[in-house]
Amino acid sequence: MKVKSNAFYKVCFLILMIIIVISMLFFLNSERSNTKTFSEVSDMEKVKILIKKPDSKTTPDGQELEVEVVNTRDSTSQGLSDRDQIGSDGMLFIFPDESQRTFWMFKMKFDLDFVWIRNNKVVGLTKNVKKPAPNTDVKDLELIYVNALSDKVLELNSGDIDKYKIEVSDVVILK
Repeated sequence: MKVKSNAFYKVCFLILMIIIVISMLFFLNSERSNTKTFSEVSDMEKVKILIKKPDSKTTPDGQELEVEVVNTRDSTSQGLSDRDQIGSDGMLFIFPDESQRTFWMFKMKFDLDFVWIRNNKVVGLTKNVKKPAPNTDVKDLELIYVNALSDKVLELNSGDIDKYKIEVSDVVILK
């Protein structure tokens, strides 16, 4: 009898362990399915991003921002033109490929900072880009760019790069 009861407990323990492992796998899979990637974000959707130092041991939290995503030809062409304010912490342009991006301040009503991002790492910063003077001709607009490839560009209010202490090599994560 003692042999049977010992075997019974071993089988029960094994079944319990299998149930725990299956439950953990189900939980981890459901958590992963709730996490979007940058390529899955809809045009004009507001999302939260985290900008943090590459060494997460020194700054585990980072800076969380709510940004409006633009990722279609029409919305990236429009950008923040004709707006009186950003409307969130920033606007994140997501492109399908890496390229040297060029922006301009067409019909802009406020000054901006630009954060240039490649593979979720900050590769360049352009601070305090001034809005054009009234009635500036399109051909006279300054072109804004950095000598680096990027697949995302984050536009922030002028001064926000310093305010949030954003630096080249910081990591950008979709929350």
